[in-house]
Amino acid sequence: MDTAFTAKKANLKHSARLLSQVLTDYDASGEWERLDEKAVRLDIEDVAENWSRVVALHPYPIVVESLKFNWRYMKTHGVRGFYEMTTGYVAALIANTGRWETAWHGERETGVIDRLTTIECDLASIEAPMHCDTCKKTITAVLYLDE
Repeated sequence: MDTAFTAKKANLKHSARLLSQVLTDYDASGEWERLDEKAVRLDIEDVAENWSRVVALHPYPIVVESLKFNWRYMKTHGVRGFYEMTTGYVAALIANTGRWETAWHGERETGVIDRLTTIECDLASIEAPMHCDTCKKTITAVLYLDE
């Protein structure tokens, strides 16, 4: 488990650095304006309908609903705002990982392992890849929107 926490923390910190670099680079290049123009033109219902054939197999289409939320967020707050929100999300994941790592180490030291902590650690680890893939799909739709 220690190796898993080390790898997860490293991945999350790397993600935070990437987001920070994109914010800095796009601020300097003016890329946000171009992306905002595309995001405004994105037909959310059309893209969601097309992608639902691939990502909405579950009875509650959480990925499609997340994508719709993200696209509406971009339209309202701009693509930079979406990246800022994502940066906050990654920061929350970093804090959450630290909390569960501390709980795990405490249990190992006392020898009293609460299976709920093991489950929570696992669930906390699952959230990031699921949502990061959704965020990747969110920006992909904007990036590949016809000029």
